Amino acid sequence: MKKILPFLVLLLLLSKAVSAQTPYGVYQVNFAPEEFVETNFVSLPDDRYSDSIQIGFPFVFFGQSYNSLLISSNGYVRFDISYANSFSDFSVTQSLPDDNAPLSSIFLSWFDLIPISQPLISYATLGNAPNRIFVVNYNDVPYFGCTGTVYKGQLKLYEGSNNIEMHITDKPFCEVNSGWTNFAIEGIQNANGTEAYHVPGRNNNGVWQTSNDAWKFDPDTISAEACFMTGRVIADFNGNCIVDGNDYALPGQVVIRDGNQVFTSTNQAGVYSFEADTGVYQIGFNGLTANLPFGTVNCPQNATFNLNLSEAGTIADSLDFFIFPDSTCADPQIHISPMGPFRRCAGNDNHQAIFVTNHGLLPIENYSVSLTLPDSLYLYNTEPAFSSQEGNTYTWNFNDTLVFGEITAIHLYDSLSCFTTDGTFKCIAATVSSSGDCNTNNNISEICQIINGSYDPNHIQLLTTPPTPQYVYTMEVEGTEQWYTYRIQFQNTGTAPAQTVVVTDILPSFFDYSTAELLGASHECMLVNTGDGTLKFVHYFINLPDSSENFAESIGTVIFKVKTNQVLLPGQEIANLASIVFDVNEPVITNNAIFEVPLPNGINTINPRMDIYPNPADRTLTVSSEFSNATLQITDLSGRIVKVETINNIQQTIETANISAGVYLVELIYNNVKVATQKLVVSH
Repeated sequence: MKKILPFLVLLLLLSKAVSAQTPYGVYQVNFAPEEFVETNFVSLPDDRYSDSIQIGFPFVFFGQSYNSLLISSNGYVRFDISYANSFSDFSVTQSLPDDNAPLSSIFLSWFDLIPISQPLISYATLGNAPNRIFVVNYNDVPYFGCTGTVYKGQLKLYEGSNNIEMHITDKPFCEVNSGWTNFAIEGIQNANGTEAYHVPGRNNNGVWQTSNDAWKFDPDTISAEACFMTGRVIADFNGNCIVDGNDYALPGQVVIRDGNQVFTSTNQAGVYSFEADTGVYQIGFNGLTANLPFGTVNCPQNATFNLNLSEAGTIADSLDFFIFPDSTCADPQIHISPMGPFRRCAGNDNHQAIFVTNHGLLPIENYSVSLTLPDSLYLYNTEPAFSSQEGNTYTWNFNDTLVFGEITAIHLYDSLSCFTTDGTFKCIAATVSSSGDCNTNNNISEICQIINGSYDPNHIQLLTTPPTPQYVYTMEVEGTEQWYTYRIQFQNTGTAPAQTVVVTDILPSFFDYSTAELLGASHECMLVNTGDGTLKFVHYFINLPDSSENFAESIGTVIFKVKTNQVLLPGQEIANLASIVFDVNEPVITNNAIFEVPLPNGINTINPRMDIYPNPADRTLTVSSEFSNATLQITDLSGRIVKVETINNIQQTIETANISAGVYLVELIYNNVKVATQKLVVSH
């Protein structure tokens, strides 16, 4: 049974946390980096400490006196010189204090930097005794995995007072990698990882950016208390903006601060919180103001709180969003999804996942899931284990409570008989049932997979309608459909586990952005809807293994649906792609998932301005067209692109020897417009 924790408990914990006295005070100060002629440069490779560097005077840090330190390529210094010229950790996966993080360290901005050109890091001891200052400069050091984005900051250590100042000229947001690269720590930690202090909101508890910003760490003082902004997302069944009756707080709802740059989600108790310094802030409900997939934000006005926190230690603790539902009911819905390729014969393990969500705002009390498999498919494991089996039908009985924002996932692991035929379909169906269900139209899900079909580890697909529901790359539609369902698959094909995965989909204007709804996810994630068409599926601390270590578990998926705001006319098409970022690597761009309305005469006569022969083709194909400087694209019937050629002549020969025998579509694209399409049969 899932438990809803009392909101009061969280407030008591917050109050205790911000009232503690510390040996270091943390204060914001005037931005004033030292200007000097740089002569002492440190040439560092990626993820490396420098040799031992003399400070020039004794510096006391957490009660210990030091005369030398190491400079890291990743934005911090360390006083333990036994690490000289060794590996410097770039992986910011924890908050301070933590004994797995670098010890005896001052983190100007600890995150993954790469000083690819030299010199970019320098140091100096300025002034005269007893008022000298040791300075470390990071001069436009590039972010790792975020081309064109650089960091600039200065660390100052003061003789005598032992004060520490951090002056950041520019720490921009990485638009390419909205995951790991944007996480950083600005703070200090002692020699055993038991005591640490940080700038409010900069302890790996959310993405942050800043410019012309400065903070001081002053020993033996009391720190200014951090400010907290906290509240709940409430299912408000009578729309009165008061918690009463059956109202309850919703888990898993995304709340955004300051123009979509900082975001979090409500916990199991339906509570969210932000930590920050004094200042002016704006908090919104997932970038939306109305027309939510399940209801409307009645309070606050425009689904936004505007705050001016002028006093340190302020706790704004009643920032509640009240959601008035479209209907008052429990509505279990089910979706089944492939989780990788579909192969036959023992040893080729297959993986699917069933997702159950509550589309209504009334909690579901007790529900069952049933799955029916074809005879040729052997189910050898499920997570969780099934409750009962009768022939090819398996049943799971759940006795917990399912509320909006939660997802129940059932993972299926199976193998397919060797006697099945490549290129044919196998379908599996699942149903969900519970008492009090107000809408049984979404209780059944069926998915068909092509045996040994084409496979791309990172892709986006569309769900077709019965009689053969499957995820495809291209499909024909009537143009009057209201909802479309997308599935985005990602797979870690690297050489180490991925800690952060961010999937971004910028929707075409054809859709009503506010209606995007998460239907299923293989791993815990946040759907961040910025309200302008950008959807971000954010997976923090996912620990996704690489495919060589565990192929089945290296795959993740998200499923969402979105509503249209217009109809399509014959000949029109809508293309949608996604980008996938694993940790700080360059984004992986998926294919385009395309749906289109065919012209009345059918696909063979969409446009007569291209001729292809011979058809069927063997090793070569001749294309005759009135267009030059066009692009010719050959796709299989699932929409997978198998060949792309530039057409420079009115008549041109294309090699088809490397294309497998089968039926394909040949498309001619001119000025980004599809001007002709023909069927092609390849026969070797």
